[in-house]
Amino acid sequence: MDFLIAEQINSLSSYKIPIAPLLKKKKQIEMKIKPLFSSLAKEEEIKKLVESTQKRLEKNQIQAQMIEEGNLKAKKPNAFYLLTGGTEHLVLDQIQKHKFDLDEPIFIVSHSKMNSLPAALEVSARLRRDQRNVSIIHFNDPLNEIDFGYSYLKNIVSIFQTKKALSNVRIGLFGKPSDWLVNSDLDHIPSQQILKKVFGIDLIYIPLEKIKKEFVLEQKKDSRNELISRRIIQQEYPHFDPKKLDEYSLEELKKSVAVSEATRKLVSEYSLQALSLRCFDLLFALKTTGCLSLSQMNDMGIMASCEGDLPSLYSMILSHLLSESPKIFMANLQEINPQLNQITFAHCTTPLSFFDQNYIIRSHFESGIGIAFQGIQNQSSKETEVTVSRFDLKDRKLFAKKGKLQDSKHNPNMCRTQLQISFPKDVFKVESILENAIANHHIITKKNIEEQLLLYHKLFISNKN
Repeated sequence: MDFLIAEQINSLSSYKIPIAPLLKKKKQIEMKIKPLFSSLAKEEEIKKLVESTQKRLEKNQIQAQMIEEGNLKAKKPNAFYLLTGGTEHLVLDQIQKHKFDLDEPIFIVSHSKMNSLPAALEVSARLRRDQRNVSIIHFNDPLNEIDFGYSYLKNIVSIFQTKKALSNVRIGLFGKPSDWLVNSDLDHIPSQQILKKVFGIDLIYIPLEKIKKEFVLEQKKDSRNELISRRIIQQEYPHFDPKKLDEYSLEELKKSVAVSEATRKLVSEYSLQALSLRCFDLLFALKTTGCLSLSQMNDMGIMASCEGDLPSLYSMILSHLLSESPKIFMANLQEINPQLNQITFAHCTTPLSFFDQNYIIRSHFESGIGIAFQGIQNQSSKETEVTVSRFDLKDRKLFAKKGKLQDSKHNPNMCRTQLQISFPKDVFKVESILENAIANHHIITKKNIEEQLLLYHKLFISNKN
């Protein structure tokens, strides 16, 4: 259902492009778990524990396999299952034998009996001292299939699948970052080599003139542009009377459709899986906006950020892969309410899927030109869990906090789509963002993926050389 809008867009467009290409790269990956035990251990107890754990892995649909013999594969999810105490040196021997890279994630699985946890704590402390990237996966009771260790293990396997999908992601940057993005401009983006090695990004610079040139050609396809425009109007929020807002015309909407079709053509031509657009320049050059184009791209599962903001785009891509949904909204941070511990976010475009296709067609807020969208939040969406996040590619920092949607009250002095999000006070005080914000733009995902984001950052970003 998440990609229903994408299918509708594809059916009307002149350019059929793949839906959710990044999710299709998210292949199954199996974790290898090597049991380790002391020579003093009883063979029957060891065999029973290994077999019972494997059964519960399968019951939880976790892609993981116990291997008593054979080699572990570097760059794959590998774990050492410490069945007993006295196994610390065995872990060190295995790491040396398999020549693990210094920044490669190492997982130690422990349980609450036979001195397993003490051994895990001891060897993990040594590995951290050696600057290793180590995590403990602990089972209070591995024979209990709902033990929290299994959910953590499942998360880890999913994270590795996401990492695989993030290899060689083709991103198109149309133009360059907007001039006001002084902390997200190209001076604050790592080199092409680092972008590829650490973040998996294959960045392609595309002149904005390409969009402008294709726009002129696509604008000539008037009957198609009108057909798509009228479909967008027909699907507008059913309780809204468009006569109450005289902010756009059919001709304005057709121009936005031409921008969208031009973008789709270039996405196909360059085989892009994500893009960022210096969209404000279109206001002056074409007298229209890219808001419709970016909205449609995101609904297609082709993550698209505004204003040439690459760090925001990376945050969107990762959130998309972890949530497996296009319901991801890039927004300005607009208002902070410490009393309610709420933040208001706003922007002039949104994937329509985020609001279950409830929207109003508006003009662009700052300029009054072209087309923008105001997403309409259903009352049933109140208290829906969301995650607010933002990556800093240069310093490799991550901000990620879970919150809940609140009533959406429209303020005429902000961008068209607005969200109020509350946060638990005991975890995050909203006023703290004034001193610690990574940047202005933040990414809102309509799902709680805070734990997965933090885990991905720990495993693959913060410790990467």
